[in-house]
Amino acid sequence: MITRPRRMLFGSEPRNYKSAWMTGDTEEMYLNQDPEALKTHGWDNKAKAYSLNYTTNEYGFREERDYRLTGDMALGCSFTYGMGVHKEDTWPSMLGGLTDRHIYNFGMPGHGLMGAFRIAMHFALLLKPKNVYILAPGFDRIEYFHPHDSAWVPHGGWSEPSDEVAMTMLGQENALLLNSTALCGIKGICDSIGANMYMIHPAIEMQGKDDIDVMGRDLVHPGRLVQKEYAKLFATTEPWTFTHQNIGAAFTLPDPTHSPVLFPE
Repeated sequence: MITRPRRMLFGSEPRNYKSAWMTGDTEEMYLNQDPEALKTHGWDNKAKAYSLNYTTNEYGFREERDYRLTGDMALGCSFTYGMGVHKEDTWPSMLGGLTDRHIYNFGMPGHGLMGAFRIAMHFALLLKPKNVYILAPGFDRIEYFHPHDSAWVPHGGWSEPSDEVAMTMLGQENALLLNSTALCGIKGICDSIGANMYMIHPAIEMQGKDDIDVMGRDLVHPGRLVQKEYAKLFATTEPWTFTHQNIGAAFTLPDPTHSPVLFPE
């Protein structure tokens, strides 16, 4: 019997939340954006901009479907969560339309593969999905548990240099090993329940596709057309397998077989 996961296991996004705005995509930020930039990316119409809303469940995920029902899983960061776009314009929602299967959105803004592993460790065993999709965050993200806050807190380029633990873990060697371990952990979970695992890296897949490089409302995260491209890529890609090259490609290493961390001489 799978026990119900504790809410504190997951990210720091507000739980049972419904609002047109959120941290990183606030009304003040929107009103201070360059009008020409908003027009370029299709957000100059205030009626459209103000119709966007973020609704989260008791775990802080942008998901309303009951976890007792069947479905596949989408893992990732704010690109998967869908910051700056309507829920129906996120790649998990659009991929669900292409595959005729519900895809639970487990995107966590700011988090990386370590957080994705924590989610898979609990919800994959609960849902028993046939497919697990990962839109790979950068490997320069780690997280660790903050006892004072009773929460897992992500760290990345935004972290304070005075945080010695975060700075040490964010060093290339540590971050690469921690995240590759998490990635292999997710693959192991998928194998244990007979699920296919798919992964694409946005920085690689979107090269040369400037014609659809339209941003979301915050003008930072990918907009509807880019999200649609992610969905199409997932619908046509082959399941991910463990090879040195695939591990390296996940972290955009120019020559993964020469990584001093993963494959020392």
